[in-house]
Amino acid sequence: GAVALSAVLVRRVVKPVVAVSRFDNETGEATLDRVADAASDGVVAELTEAGHQVIGNAAILRGPRNQRDLAQIGAALGARYVILCQLQNAPPKYRLLAHLIRLPEQTHVKVIRVEITPEEAASGARRIAAEFGPRLTA
Repeated sequence: GAVALSAVLVRRVVKPVVAVSRFDNETGEATLDRVADAASDGVVAELTEAGHQVIGNAAILRGPRNQRDLAQIGAALGARYVILCQLQNAPPKYRLLAHLIRLPEQTHVKVIRVEITPEEAASGARRIAAEFGPRLTA
């Protein structure tokens, strides 16, 4: 009994906290704010479903991009990673340019580009989570 329990405890992997910042709509089209928000919410949902510790609703993550301090985000939230993303024009579609950044050193672990239509925010979020999830290591 005790040996089996200790074997289970040893195998339990503690996953680091990842903060998902509100995705920035850089298209100049206010109607696409909802698409950017849907994509960021989708990444939170996908990573959470995959068993990661995710923070996506903290006030510190909702500020304008030029006011975000990654070191402060990491310290305030206990986050080991932060995901930043911009929704950009990429005619005839739009592009999600997503960055996975390790904290506190602020190094880029991975950057991906996902082309979407406004209706494809959920599939774009799934792709970002699928690419970033395996790289979220302690």
